[in-house]
Amino acid sequence: MTDARRLERRLGLSGAVIIGLGACLGTGAFGGLAFSLDAAGGGWWLAILSAAAIALMSGLSAGRLAAANPVSGGTYEHATRLLHPSLGRVAGWLFLVAKTASLSAAAHAVAGGFLALAPPVGAWGRPLAAGAVILLLGGLVMGGLRRSVAAVGIGVAIALAGLLAAVVGLRGDERLAVAAPAAAPDLPLAIALAFVAFTGFGRLATMGEEVRNPERTIPRSIVVVVLACAGLYLLVFGSLRGSVDPGELATLARGSEAPLASLAESRGRTILAGAIALAGLAAMGSVGINLLLGMSRVVLAMARRRDLPAAFATIDPGGSPRRAVAAVAVVTILVALATGLGSAWTLSTAAILPYYAITNLAALRLPDPRRIGRPIAIAGLGGTLLVAFHLAWSDLAIALGVSVLLALVGGLLGPSTSGGITGTGGAIRGGSGQVRGPSVEG
Repeated sequence: MTDARRLERRLGLSGAVIIGLGACLGTGAFGGLAFSLDAAGGGWWLAILSAAAIALMSGLSAGRLAAANPVSGGTYEHATRLLHPSLGRVAGWLFLVAKTASLSAAAHAVAGGFLALAPPVGAWGRPLAAGAVILLLGGLVMGGLRRSVAAVGIGVAIALAGLLAAVVGLRGDERLAVAAPAAAPDLPLAIALAFVAFTGFGRLATMGEEVRNPERTIPRSIVVVVLACAGLYLLVFGSLRGSVDPGELATLARGSEAPLASLAESRGRTILAGAIALAGLAAMGSVGINLLLGMSRVVLAMARRRDLPAAFATIDPGGSPRRAVAAVAVVTILVALATGLGSAWTLSTAAILPYYAITNLAALRLPDPRRIGRPIAIAGLGGTLLVAFHLAWSDLAIALGVSVLLALVGGLLGPSTSGGITGTGGAIRGGSGQVRGPSVEG
């Protein structure tokens, strides 16, 4: 292990909630949740609630794992310890594949918003702008956790203001009402797509090494984030039922990185559209910061175990794994040059569902003195597998195939060591033995 130092425990409860909300709102209310509503039809609310339930079960499993061994890496680290190093590698690559696609999509959304204000650009204008966005966000994340949390907090505040404006400004315009489908044409697919809008809860698990009092902070923040997002999604899209068909939102999502803003524009409400677009940019920027934080911590953990080059395990004197952040940014810039928003969303969905299936499987190996953790893990495992099987097999094959291939290559080049950093003195148990530090409360 090149660098055995820990990241500092700076993240308190309110900061953790801000991080979780910042990871969810952009991909949910301002992004791909429109695709889920289209698949759900009249069962849109059931899709959101079902996805929230599966996310909550998986989140509680992730929280138990992170509280028992609060280190960087999330399910990669826990599956390596509790299941098998090979399954840990697959989990790590599933996360990186999913979040690379998500970060590419977020960067395209931010770039598209800014380019809408600029003169027309050529075919390479959008991908290059997306790459520039990733570069800028990467520089911010390299500045440390305190700066990142502050930026995400500002983004969340602007996003919430924009959602409130959308609710008030677009609600129940009966003159423009469009009849929604009476039944759900593909509810399992809708649940699978909606699940991604909640998976920001996993950021706290991958950043467990930086959370103060992890046994309490991580589970509580995950519950707050999932329930708050579910309520916001129901409020926003429920308020639009009188004026928009979910199919129209999905059509706008396919042709625009800001479907809610495009909806307001189509209604002739230019000022409202501008306000929502600004909020969407802030939300997607927060998503990008979150993804860079989470992915760099998984890269850090994989480098500690030699599943990635050990140079990425270095923590700078300022307390940031800058080499890991830089590696994530470079790879994602290359992906952003080759992909668009829609393809990135489906790939992210196909990769993240198996990842959380492994999360729940690992949680089944934990001691369960209260006898509630095991039923929760079983429910989360069943839910993730059930909705995963309703995705297109080609998407699952690509996500799993790429992750397994990368895991095999990593195993051949440098098998996982028994090292890493444990937050419990080498054993996974209830206590954490964590190092106290100043709180970043956002």
